[in-house]
Amino acid sequence: MKEIRLYTDIKLLRDSYIELESRINNSLISVSYNWLEKWWQIFEDDNATGEHKELLIATVWNSGKISFIAPLMITSTKVAKVNIRVLQFAAQSWGATYCDVISDIDSNNILEQIITRINSDFKYDMVWLNHIPSFTSNFDDKDLLPYQACPEINLKAFDSYLGYKQTRYSKGLKQNIRTAYNRAKKNEDILSYSVLQQSEDIYTRVIEIAKTKIRDNKVYKYSNPLKKKFRNDIMSLYPSNITTVEVNEKIVAYRTNLICGNIKYCFEASYDRDFPKYNLGVISVDASVEDSFEKQLNYHCEGPGLDSYKLKFSTHDVILNYFIGKGNTLKSFVLYPILSFFIKRKSSKFKETYGMDK
Repeated sequence: MKEIRLYTDIKLLRDSYIELESRINNSLISVSYNWLEKWWQIFEDDNATGEHKELLIATVWNSGKISFIAPLMITSTKVAKVNIRVLQFAAQSWGATYCDVISDIDSNNILEQIITRINSDFKYDMVWLNHIPSFTSNFDDKDLLPYQACPEINLKAFDSYLGYKQTRYSKGLKQNIRTAYNRAKKNEDILSYSVLQQSEDIYTRVIEIAKTKIRDNKVYKYSNPLKKKFRNDIMSLYPSNITTVEVNEKIVAYRTNLICGNIKYCFEASYDRDFPKYNLGVISVDASVEDSFEKQLNYHCEGPGLDSYKLKFSTHDVILNYFIGKGNTLKSFVLYPILSFFIKRKSSKFKETYGMDK
């Protein structure tokens, strides 16, 4: 007999949550227990990731055994200067890659039942779930709205890094890599790469490099000290490393990598804008992919964003989707038609740009 239970303290579910993850071989890091527990510990009172947060872990139990987990939260956010309460995945507002429910049963109609159960105890203006991967089996495709993508490599399709490189690297990509090393040699620079573990010295250099994003009008995420803490803490909870590129032994580019199950995730990356001439992004991805093959992983995920240099390496893109729905407040009856119009329009623009409408 199925029973729906709601929890507002994730620590009460620790053993059951981790046991279900083990049972299904969960590889989705952004909805794993360790990620969520740490995320909530650090960001619960952080207004930049949502105001007035209420954690809400929805579960389904069969004969006393947990079979389904939807890690959610209700938070306040502003849309067009209007404050709304949103039901969303617990950690989707910062740092997430793929968000989904965790289940070992047929999830058909379960989410609808859970939302009905939530409606009896909580108030919110809108359901707005983000980061839902296209490979999900827990949502109906017709209910999903594409808005972004993650370049990914199916490592299982190749017998080795060398085989992948020979099969997938275009003439242009091979030329880019050769040009980088030839240019360095001509300039009497030594261009190299490494796979390193976190240390205080490396962390200090990573932060210095990350700050150079400001020159390109990009977001320097670590201006928020809580995000620095999350990065450092999460690297101690999962197998992790930092792929670096060096010029004359000085680190000039990096990729912070986390491994969950059989997937390596690039959590964040940057390069020193004082060294733009050596195709540093390409060199760093190449080094990280080689490391993924050496670790015999199944997938290598470069994170959200269709940057051109990442697309040179991917075998496929995982589409990220929204799932939206009306809330249970009077405000939702007024705002939902307006907000859903703009969300659907954004999705339509992405599909047009990405070529999904062809």
